[in-house]
Amino acid sequence: DVSDVVPSCLKLGARFAILGSEGKSYTVHRVRKLYANVDYDVMSNGLPNVPHYGIEFWPSSNLALRIGADNDEMTAGIGLRFSGIEFNYAYHPYNGIPENATHFFSLAYLGEALKRELRVQIDNPTDKSVIHEDHVNVSGKIEVVEGDESEGPAGPIAVKVNGVNVPIGSDLSFSAEVPVDTVGKKLLLVEASDAAGDFGSKEIRLVRLINFADVPEGYWAKVPIENTGTVGLVEGYPDGTFKPERALTRAELSTLLVRAKGLKIPEGRAKQVFKDVKPDHWAAKYIEVAQKAGLVEGYPDRTFRPNNQINKAEGITVLVRFDNLRLAEVYEKPFWDVSTDNWAAKYIQAAKDAGMLKYVERNVLRPKENLARSEAVEMLAKTSLAGGKIQDLYSWEKGFRRETVPERPRIRASIY
Repeated sequence: DVSDVVPSCLKLGARFAILGSEGKSYTVHRVRKLYANVDYDVMSNGLPNVPHYGIEFWPSSNLALRIGADNDEMTAGIGLRFSGIEFNYAYHPYNGIPENATHFFSLAYLGEALKRELRVQIDNPTDKSVIHEDHVNVSGKIEVVEGDESEGPAGPIAVKVNGVNVPIGSDLSFSAEVPVDTVGKKLLLVEASDAAGDFGSKEIRLVRLINFADVPEGYWAKVPIENTGTVGLVEGYPDGTFKPERALTRAELSTLLVRAKGLKIPEGRAKQVFKDVKPDHWAAKYIEVAQKAGLVEGYPDRTFRPNNQINKAEGITVLVRFDNLRLAEVYEKPFWDVSTDNWAAKYIQAAKDAGMLKYVERNVLRPKENLARSEAVEMLAKTSLAGGKIQDLYSWEKGFRRETVPERPRIRASIY
């Protein structure tokens, strides 16, 4: 009987990178690669132990030229790589007899080669940060991740934050002060690029809250004041203060309600809908719109008394109507000092049930006392309209837009 057997063989081999990527070869080149290969048959069953030598040269990432020696026989080959597909051909003669020459072909799918990547690492600020300042320090580092077919050193790396170049150190770290000019949502886009065309980017989302000089950390209504101020429902005074303990006036309440509703303010001169509100009054347009929308009413003598201060019972009533809260009969006192037959008891109970009055301490409302600006803002923030705007402010998945850097105008000069 005759049988064909493939003999077993044990080989030892090594590959040397003579030319190639930085840190991976003896000599650096951006594109070309050169490898030397050697292996030896340590143990081959029935065959002589012989060495094999080879040189593989890549003049580009798509072409490989190969030449080798199998004992005393010279071999040659070529490799082509394109779009993740590699074709290889090898030629091996035997004993100088043309009829014994062997041709090897192979076709393989390797997948797309991984390209070099520039990874942007941000140390400060963290994504989804809430800030108060009109600027923020952006710092981090660029990491160069070599790909399967690296083209050598990345070359000079440039870093931009929202389109503006920032300095980068020799260790690829960067730090820059970036302005945050307006309150609300802010998107920081950090981009890195090099001379070889490699690119990387990272986005950081911020919310900048408005800050008032007289609303310190720990103040009981700091959060609703900043939130409603940031979304444009309330404003401070020209000196940068909010005066949270000052009593709310009818004019201020009208303005607050119109902004919360998002009602359009007419252009031009305001109409005089009340005889004591002149068209040049600072809140004349807001009072006009609020009266037209049914948010506020005047007195029987056709006055509005814009500078009159509002007590708590009146303010609660207006805000309950504003939020269209359901009224029900009151059988128990909402607070110790609010009887069931109080004219505002139904409104106070509705506000309490809606969570507007959680700030009231010791179950004592003091309904006849003036309503402070801070108290009005605390209740306003609990209404559905204002609450929706505040919720949108802290929605991290929408409302962030990339900023563009305006191009410098081209100046054309002519000589006549």
